Amino acid sequence: MLSKILRIFKKKIDGKTKEEWLDEGISLSKAGKYKEALECFDKVLKIDPNCVDGWYNKGLALSKLKKYDEAIKCFDKALEIDPKHAHVWYNKGYILLKLGRYEESIKCFDKVLEIDPRDKYALYSKGFALLKLGRFEESIKYFDKALEVDPNYPFTWYNKGFALVRLERYEEAIKCFDKALEINPKYVHAWDSKGYALSRLERYEEAIKCFDKALEINPKYARAWYDKGFAFSELGVHNEAIKCFDKALEINPKYTDALYSKGLSLDKLGRYREALQCFNRSLLIKDDPEVRKIKEEIEEKLKRPELKINLLNTSFIINRWDKVEMEVVNRGEVVAREITFRFSDEITVRNLPNIDIEPNSKEIIEFFLKPIALGEVPVEVEIRCKDHLNKEYRFKETVTLEVIEGKEDITPMGSSSNQKILKTLHPQLLEKYVEIKYIGRGGFSKVFKAKRKDGKEVAVKVPISIDESIGKSFLRELTNWTRLKHKNIVKIYDYNIMPIPYLEMELCDQSLADIEKPLDPERAGWMIFNIAEGLKYAHSKKIIHKDLKPQNILLKNGIPKISDWGLSKIITESSSTTTDRYHTPLYASPEQVKGEDKDERTDIWQLGVIFYELVTGELPFKGDKFEEIAISIVTKEPRKPSEINPKAKEVEDIIMKCLEKDREKRYQSVMELQKDLAEYLGIKYRESLELSITKKDFGRSAYYCSELLLMNMKVNNMVNAYIYASDLLNYANGEVKEQIQELCNQLKFRMENGIKDIPEELIKKAEVITHRIKVDSYR
Repeated sequence: MLSKILRIFKKKIDGKTKEEWLDEGISLSKAGKYKEALECFDKVLKIDPNCVDGWYNKGLALSKLKKYDEAIKCFDKALEIDPKHAHVWYNKGYILLKLGRYEESIKCFDKVLEIDPRDKYALYSKGFALLKLGRFEESIKYFDKALEVDPNYPFTWYNKGFALVRLERYEEAIKCFDKALEINPKYVHAWDSKGYALSRLERYEEAIKCFDKALEINPKYARAWYDKGFAFSELGVHNEAIKCFDKALEINPKYTDALYSKGLSLDKLGRYREALQCFNRSLLIKDDPEVRKIKEEIEEKLKRPELKINLLNTSFIINRWDKVEMEVVNRGEVVAREITFRFSDEITVRNLPNIDIEPNSKEIIEFFLKPIALGEVPVEVEIRCKDHLNKEYRFKETVTLEVIEGKEDITPMGSSSNQKILKTLHPQLLEKYVEIKYIGRGGFSKVFKAKRKDGKEVAVKVPISIDESIGKSFLRELTNWTRLKHKNIVKIYDYNIMPIPYLEMELCDQSLADIEKPLDPERAGWMIFNIAEGLKYAHSKKIIHKDLKPQNILLKNGIPKISDWGLSKIITESSSTTTDRYHTPLYASPEQVKGEDKDERTDIWQLGVIFYELVTGELPFKGDKFEEIAISIVTKEPRKPSEINPKAKEVEDIIMKCLEKDREKRYQSVMELQKDLAEYLGIKYRESLELSITKKDFGRSAYYCSELLLMNMKVNNMVNAYIYASDLLNYANGEVKEQIQELCNQLKFRMENGIKDIPEELIKKAEVITHRIKVDSYR
């Protein structure tokens, strides 16, 4: 045996030994001269057919020349000689991965890990292969193992984030992309994928900033242009979206997703012919039934009138006639003749004209309107017309009216106390409003009830004084609050910093502080569920409130609305470790008292304190001085709500979980809290539903069934939502039944196609249905 080795060692071809040819081949490979390198490795193997390094390096050179099948044969030869050669197993696995033969590649990486369980490349590559097979949970485990070995490998963080995106765990994914970007701030794909995850969380403004970062690094990255355009389209900014899709198409003219999305945005803008061009181009590249369906719908639109309405005033007083203006637009390519309007039962109208509108034109009509329902009232409008061939068409739209009581309770302008306070208002604001009444003050502001020149009653908020700290707080409130548009958040109508900073906002009836307590736990649970709806929306915009208390929860027609965002902050800003100057100590969380970072769970604590107070009539933590209250919050457990009010037992676990001193033990998100509330309220509503069925009171059955439907949609429980929508068909009557059937169809489609999210658009449809049923049930 020794003599054989010596013969091989001494054997030469063209004057060189095996080792010399091997070294020369490796040098040529490093220089990128793979064909010349192959000649060297062949000479190595001619001298010694059992040279593992010869077969291995020949396989590497062949793989560089993309001769993958030949490369695999060389690696197999090497492994016949040395089955414990980790590098050969890894490179064979890597080629199989590139060829899409993922199961086979995993077996190779497993062989590497048998030899070295901490080989980071094998751990990462196995994770990547599992990711490609759609085995996302398993892939994450291997990425985590790779990160234990090397936490500074950006590709591992990125691909872990990608797997989390596929599992719809977007918050966790964003953290992974951030880790990748800490290591490599120029990682284009990480910026784009972070933006995508933010888009899925409906945090579109932040997403757009990420896409911009990606495009700074690589302006030719078509995917980032497309994703940016999609975010703009979700925000309803379709002109900007179209510009982005055009950029993507400049880079890749065959980008079908960009053509499709551009077409959808053009459709939204009523530019039907341009939209049709996009869909036609997309279909020439790739046939797609969805694109074909949309194209056919656009073609139908071009053959008919396409009517839209816009009510120019939406604020009214109940049972009072008001003259209103409504814009009617015909986006179609043919004339709309004999246009008529039919409004749902929530309002009465008179003097409605019949009109004709030419193609691509609009008219403003005047008529009288009287609302007969209070609150935020969704009104359905049915529009009918004929075209030039007398063919009839019907369109439906929903407009939301704000209807208030018309009682006169304004303090006379001559009142001495009112006049004294009014002197503190800037003269330009006194000119802007009439019938001004001082309501009160809180934190750093004074609030007035006032009437605008158009007759709408509003609340006007101005700073008590303009020192540096109050000015900053007011501007922060203005900046954050104006971004929030939700039915459970007080609306901002107008704002300015001139002549003084002020906010003009929705006028509400009272606050939670004004109502008698304790409430029935079911009523309190419903109230907290709806406050949580507004809070969930704010958190989706990365805004936390930090000062929730009954005085800041206003009620309008019984609907809770969050107010006073003066202490709110953007979560992505660097967190302050100082105690908030203005937060209310009775509702403060342990982390606020201790001056630690605040996050969404701070708001959940405060919601828990409010819930406790609603069902017991008492606060969980008390004291005469700030220090006493603070010590109690940080160190003491509150009395169980059921010890104060036995009825509170049924919501006690929910309240106490909100009030966990350790944030990790609290609800981790508002949605998580809502799911428990929905389970509790669902039991109550189902009991009421069964009782109403027994009594054959099917109007009330429809009411409770619709509430169950809406609640399950808000917590994204698709299956239960579909069940209650289907049941609701048995109890509802009239035109609303058609809307319920349409909602059922849409929910069923999403379930059958594995679409897990319930979009805001469908929730709004359910809210309209619920409102109609509620109005009918009380008639």
